[in-house]
Amino acid sequence: GGDPLVALHLLRNSDFVIGLVMALAFYMLSSFYLTFAVYLQSGLQQSPLEAGLATLPFAAGFFVSSLVSSLVMQWLGPRTLTLGFALQVVGFSVVMLSVGGALPQSLEFGLICGGLGFGTVMPSVIKAVIGSIDPRHAGLASGMMISTFQIGAALGVAVIGGVFYSLLGPHPRADDYAHAFTIALGCNVALLA
Repeated sequence: GGDPLVALHLLRNSDFVIGLVMALAFYMLSSFYLTFAVYLQSGLQQSPLEAGLATLPFAAGFFVSSLVSSLVMQWLGPRTLTLGFALQVVGFSVVMLSVGGALPQSLEFGLICGGLGFGTVMPSVIKAVIGSIDPRHAGLASGMMISTFQIGAALGVAVIGGVFYSLLGPHPRADDYAHAFTIALGCNVALLA
């Protein structure tokens, strides 16, 4: 006779279900932070400070785009999410090409572009998905959304992190870290696409 923690009737709304799936795939990107840090520190032998500084272009892109994402959301509506996902796909593809050696001087550009996409999607995804729900169920729907984010983050680290570490093997060299990171990031790019 109490209030449900998960309102299953909300899953009859196809827009909401698609949004949950999108949120799950989006938050599996959490594996990027793990694999990029391991690649930089173990593969390239960077210090934690150097690895943190190498991540700054992503953070800068995220910061800038999150400031303007509400304006973009007003202008483009739900297509803002398409733009954000596309920016991430392009950005992380460039990162893959840079780490793989095809575009060696483009790592920062790829990280900025990926950060711009992440900052565009992050503030907009909840508004876009919850917007299809009756306002009296918005609290339940946002709780389901946040739970989906957490599940996606855990799955991303477990599954894509597992791919990364399985590719490294028992005695990895620097090239092995680059290869494993590129493949793991490719998994994220496929999910984002």
